[in-house]
Amino acid sequence: MRSIVLAACFVLVSATEAMSWGASGHSIVGELAERRLKPAALQKMKELLGGEVSLASLSGWADDFKNTPTGSKTRPWHYVDIDVGKASYSEASDCPAESCLPKALKEQIAILSNVQLSPWIRRTALLLVVHLVGDMTQPFHCTERNNDNGGGAVNVDFEGNGPDGKKRPNPQTNLHAIWDESLIDAHAWSWGAYTAELEASTIPMFSDMSYQDGSIENWINDCHSAGRQAYALTPEPSSNGIVVVDQHYQAAVQPILDRQLAKGGLQLAAVLNAALGP
Repeated sequence: MRSIVLAACFVLVSATEAMSWGASGHSIVGELAERRLKPAALQKMKELLGGEVSLASLSGWADDFKNTPTGSKTRPWHYVDIDVGKASYSEASDCPAESCLPKALKEQIAILSNVQLSPWIRRTALLLVVHLVGDMTQPFHCTERNNDNGGGAVNVDFEGNGPDGKKRPNPQTNLHAIWDESLIDAHAWSWGAYTAELEASTIPMFSDMSYQDGSIENWINDCHSAGRQAYALTPEPSSNGIVVVDQHYQAAVQPILDRQLAKGGLQLAAVLNAALGP
């Protein structure tokens, strides 16, 4: 019965909230991580998930789960609002009583690592960890400016070109949303193609990561630094209050986007190898 309930949760789709990183971004992070799982961790992952299921295919589950009655309490877990004027994260000032991204992620990693707990509880923790590590590399999930909800209150007209060089539709959206999906979709035909590009050009820039005490705080601060850079590169709004971004903006922020997605995959692999290893 529990497997049926979990399967139902897999297919719930929210039409009301944008997905953090979007489906493509989370799939990229999940795929990069799975390729780097050690044999023992990969086997444990398959046992918890019930067979040959990829991290990419389940990486968006937590966004659907937060829109269910059972998962509604997890909504604040997906972000931490650190003002762009601050240099680093402080749990005392940045993480409210109902929890936030770094605190919730550490709690779920502890649950996943605890082999005394039931497989059902650890399975849910695994699905949350896969998603929250991805959230932790989306710059606007770690940064805000003047209480703008991580760029969610910044109106944007996105005039992006597609991978074919043709102009894409440019509906009015917001700064957070274009980082979730639009910049990724405008850069590559598919998340698989983008993954291959990152493997060839960006992943080699980093050494293997490890997970230990203090990693989450360090990674959050790295994400916040990327958010500060992204805000600095964002144009000022025009007279109508809308920020117009185009291919020049895409080119300016592409290195940040590439770096954050690649780091997400490496960080997730480090967490899962530590939590599911021997």
